[in-house]
Amino acid sequence: MLYLRQEGRGIGIINKLKAYNLQDMGFNTIDANIHLGFEADARDYGIAIEMLEDLGVHEINLLTNNPDKIEAFEDSKVKVIKRIPIIIEPNADNREYLRTKQDFMGAYVIKFTMRAIQLHQFGSVKELYLAEFPTPEPTDYEIRVKVKATALNRADLLQREGKYPPPQGESPIMGLEMAGEVEKLGAKVNKWKIGDRVCGLLAGGAYAEYVVIHEDMAMPIPANLDFVAAAAIPEAFLTAFQALVWIAKLQPAETLLIHAGASGVGTAALQLARLIGAKAYVTASAEKHKLCLSLGAERCIDYKNEDFADRIHTWTEGRGVDVVLDFLGASYLERNLKALGMDGRMVLLALMGGAQAPGINLGLILMKRLSLHGSTLRARTLQYKTALTHDFMELTWAHFASGNLFPVVDKVFPWEEVAQAHLYMEGNLNQGKIVLSIA
Repeated sequence: MLYLRQEGRGIGIINKLKAYNLQDMGFNTIDANIHLGFEADARDYGIAIEMLEDLGVHEINLLTNNPDKIEAFEDSKVKVIKRIPIIIEPNADNREYLRTKQDFMGAYVIKFTMRAIQLHQFGSVKELYLAEFPTPEPTDYEIRVKVKATALNRADLLQREGKYPPPQGESPIMGLEMAGEVEKLGAKVNKWKIGDRVCGLLAGGAYAEYVVIHEDMAMPIPANLDFVAAAAIPEAFLTAFQALVWIAKLQPAETLLIHAGASGVGTAALQLARLIGAKAYVTASAEKHKLCLSLGAERCIDYKNEDFADRIHTWTEGRGVDVVLDFLGASYLERNLKALGMDGRMVLLALMGGAQAPGINLGLILMKRLSLHGSTLRARTLQYKTALTHDFMELTWAHFASGNLFPVVDKVFPWEEVAQAHLYMEGNLNQGKIVLSIA
C-alpha cells in the first residue's frame, strides 16, 4: 500500500497524523516533499503527480477535499478511480480555522458543531445543559446568523417541561427570537450581506451559537440598539402587533385592557396602544405599576387585591373596553366578558389560568355581540409570518430608530446561567424581557 502525503498546516496536519497511524500499523508511507527534495508545505501538486508517474502508479484513490488538487489530477496521466472526502469533526481547537475553509473545501466534508443549550430529558431546570450540537446549514433563501443574544419566553418553559413541542421540522433547541450577525448566505439570498446586524422571530433554535432564518424574516437592527435590546423585540412586539393590529384591529381613541401589563408582550402592547392612540388599562402586581404607567398605561389594577371587571366598569362608566388582551384563559374568562363593551373583541394568547371554564354565561357574548379570538404565532406558515414581519416593520421600525418605541429589558443572564434565568421567569419576577447573552 502506498500512502502519499504532503506536509501542510491545518487540515494537512490531519492527513499527516493519518500517515503516522498507517506507519504504526506497518504500512509504508512516502513523504512527497522530502522524497523529492522540496521544502515542506509546497503547493505545487504537479510534484505529487510527477512522483507517482516516476513510480509507475497509474490509478489512485485520492483522499482529499482540495479542489486544486482534484483539478491537477484531472489533467494528468494518473487516473483517480475513487475520491474519498476527508470528513473532519470540528472541536474547540480547530472550529474557527475550519470555518475559514468551509467555502473552499465544501461544507459537506466538514461536520460543524456548535454549542447549544439542550435537555437531558423534559423536566425542571436541572435538565438544561450546554453541549455540542450540529450547526444548521442555510437553504437557498436562508441566512445563518451568529447569535449574540436571545430572550426568554413562556413557551421556553413549557417546551422544557415537554408541554409545547416545536412545529414539525423545526429545531428541537429552545429559543424563539435572536439578535446577531449574518455569518453565511444561502445561494439565492440577495437582501443581506455577511456582517449585517439582524434580529428575528424563530420557531425554535435560538439557544445556540448559530441559527438559520429566512431572509424575509430577518429585521435590520437599528443603529441605536445593541444586540441585547434587539433580541428583546421580535417575539414580544410581533405577538402584540398581531393581536392588536391584525386581529383586534385596535383603533385610535378605543379602550384596551391588557393583562400581565409588565410582561414582555404586555410592555410591547402598551407602547403599540400609545402609538395607535388608544387608551390602555393594565393588570399587574402593585410593584410593577410604575413601569406600566411610564409606558403609557392610563390606569393600573392590582390583580391580587382588586377585581379588574369592577374597576373597568367604574372607570368606563359602565361602557366597558373595546379590546381585551388575555393570557390567562379560564380563570379570567367570565370577568373578561363582563369588562368588554358592546362589539368588544378579546384576543386570547395563552392559557396560564387553565383551559376549562365551566359555568360561563354565554349570554354575555350574544347580547354584547362579542368576538373571541385565539391565536398562536409559532406554528404559523412562513408566508403568514413574513407578511406579519413586513407590516410590523412598516408601522414601527422608524419609531425604534428614533427611540419612541423600545424593548423593555429587565435582566440579562450569561447563557451559562440559563437555569437561573428560567427560575427568574417562573417566579414572575421580571418586568419586561429576560435576555441571555451568548459569548
